[in-house]
Amino acid sequence: MSILSVSFAQTGYFNNIYNYYNNHIAGISIVKEDSTYVTVSFFSDSNNYSRINFSRFDSEGNLLFKKDYGNGLRNYFPGHPGSLQKTSDGGFIISGTIGDSIGSTALLLKVNQNFDSIFMKEFVDTSIYYYMEFQQGVETMDKGFILGGDIVIASHTQAILLIKTDSLGNQIFRKIYTLSGFDYARSIIQTYDKGYLLGCYSWNYYSASYSGDPWVLKLDSLGNLKWSNKYGGPNQDGPAVVALANDSNYIVATAYAYSTIPGNSSDLKIEILKLNKTDGSTIWDKQYDTIRTFNYPNMVKVLGNDNILVVGSTFFGDGVNWYTPSWVLKLKPNGDSIYYRMFYKFNDSHTIDNTANDFCIDDDYSIIICGDVQQDTSYQCLWLVKMDSMGCLQPGCDPTGIEEIQYIKTEGISLYPNPTNDNLTIETNINTEQKLEIVNLIGQTVYTSYINNRANINTSAFAKGVYILKLSSDKETVIRKFVKQ
Repeated sequence: MSILSVSFAQTGYFNNIYNYYNNHIAGISIVKEDSTYVTVSFFSDSNNYSRINFSRFDSEGNLLFKKDYGNGLRNYFPGHPGSLQKTSDGGFIISGTIGDSIGSTALLLKVNQNFDSIFMKEFVDTSIYYYMEFQQGVETMDKGFILGGDIVIASHTQAILLIKTDSLGNQIFRKIYTLSGFDYARSIIQTYDKGYLLGCYSWNYYSASYSGDPWVLKLDSLGNLKWSNKYGGPNQDGPAVVALANDSNYIVATAYAYSTIPGNSSDLKIEILKLNKTDGSTIWDKQYDTIRTFNYPNMVKVLGNDNILVVGSTFFGDGVNWYTPSWVLKLKPNGDSIYYRMFYKFNDSHTIDNTANDFCIDDDYSIIICGDVQQDTSYQCLWLVKMDSMGCLQPGCDPTGIEEIQYIKTEGISLYPNPTNDNLTIETNINTEQKLEIVNLIGQTVYTSYINNRANINTSAFAKGVYILKLSSDKETVIRKFVKQ
């Protein structure tokens, strides 16, 4: 391994690039695991075939261990940002693709904490086109997996693919959805009603403007379509990346195109929407920063205090050089901006790419971002950035910035004892089945189940601290805080 940069002197901040192979390696996704960070990347081996890499880093950005997957004359790729996910049994899954000279198969790989394989499943398209891939997948409430991606079904026709599996990766059902020609699922979540939400993209290959639009599809637990809505404008907008708001409505990150050069690029602004869970109607729709080229959000997450965090990358010029920095955007629950910051590893000409793909949040509320950097004609490198909760790469960059804890609705639920040690009793006046979810203050879900009016939860294994308990039904979400001593 060679680390090509030096961390900041202060503990808790770093801005590092890594290259283990003297060849291209790009970070795609990241999750927090205890006091470490786990990333998934793809890299080129000595024969220039693409392989998948798992790496584990400590809190200061030092590599602890790694493991690679891939063999033969085939290319192994993870999907889009968010394709690495933790599972409830302490393992990890990767959703992605295996490709060769014939076509491609969709990949679901599950590994344990040491990155040893538990199973590797390939899903094949039996049509003559032999092309399908996963872009993102998550564990479902029944401990199985829901996986979204795309499949080629005809010439110039790519459709949205959804596959549900059991806990061993065996297919339960497969669904295909078509929009306007060249379609794919960019991100996927399970919703409180046990259904699914797909953030998608549809590109009209034959339109004069090469129009592309973000779409959101709401499905029931069997993959049946409940509603689908198109957002964006007449030009080639960005894809939809989705997240679940704490009130059970939906957050969508995309990019609105103000102009498009057909076959080339668009000039875009960052656009974040909040959608009503019932029909996808817009609760609020706001744009941020300014119009820039290739200005795309790559990941959006809702934090435990209801704030929204988004990361992405852009491309712009100053008349002399062209720059490709990344950015981080933090919003209040109503969409008002808390801060927007650009950041980079290198920044001196158009020959440098700084691409932020995914992020996780640490216990001290710091933000750890995973991506890749390529300078001039050198190899592409895995990029990890650790910044504080205000998006600063060093202490004091925003001394006036203070985050306020948001108001939380508390009616209709009783918790006792609070504070608690080993057991927590929950009573509610809601008379329908509700999803129970317990989240820590950095947005990590530590417990889920379904209850009616009363439940007892064993909290002995919970770390000490403040937690948010959410009870969600089709009609409302009720939220309370409690303390584990």
